[in-house]
Amino acid sequence: MILYYSATGNTRHVAHRLAEAFDDQAVSILDVQSDGRRSFELAAGEALGIVTPTYFMGLPTLMSDFLDTLELHTADDTPYAYLVITFGNFSGTVRSSTAAALRAKGIPLAAAFGVRMVDTWTPVFDVSNQERNERVTRAADTAVDDIVAAVRTRATGSHRVRTGPPLVGSLMHASWKSKRSTRPFFVESTCIGCGLCAKTCPVSAIRMEDGTPVWVADACAQCLSCLHRCPVFAIQHGPKTKGHGQWVHPDEASA
Repeated sequence: MILYYSATGNTRHVAHRLAEAFDDQAVSILDVQSDGRRSFELAAGEALGIVTPTYFMGLPTLMSDFLDTLELHTADDTPYAYLVITFGNFSGTVRSSTAAALRAKGIPLAAAFGVRMVDTWTPVFDVSNQERNERVTRAADTAVDDIVAAVRTRATGSHRVRTGPPLVGSLMHASWKSKRSTRPFFVESTCIGCGLCAKTCPVSAIRMEDGTPVWVADACAQCLSCLHRCPVFAIQHGPKTKGHGQWVHPDEASA
């Protein structure tokens, strides 16, 4: 079983590539979030894969909250558990946080793998260079091929995880968790009122009022799904995102 979280398709693409290779099931935590499902069973010999993006050098709050409440019933005393982290620059504390969450449930994390992908935090990073995006995406697919081969052999240890400076990662992620304000979001006049932003927001922070999106929560997941999936690029986050472009993984654009 593969459990994953994805906002703009990068991590979904990786999870489904793995599921296809292993004839496994890729389960989005967003799909089970609405019905409150937190209990899963692993059959004898079945591996557990966790696939997650990196938000400010740490686990996204949606994934960390999910792991905290996850109930796993395993036929094996020690199932093989592996983690795949997607990131733009560094994965920070994602491996250690995931390992701690699984350890609390009696499951050791056997292996962790990193996949560098297009960084979608466009208040800082520019995704407008399509040639560069394509190059990064091709390299990511090659990295996934390597992960498939490693998981088949039940590899252990950390591979291409790129944690970066541990103290920096811990401090950055702790600061981000307390400052997930929705105030930098705004809507341009080109908005067509389609409501896709409200439908795709994983924490229901957006409501449509008179055909215009309004942020009704003080904080959100900061996934930027609303910005990147807007069909007319009318949603912005601060002064730089307009010039930095949008990104949804090309194989997952309709997801």
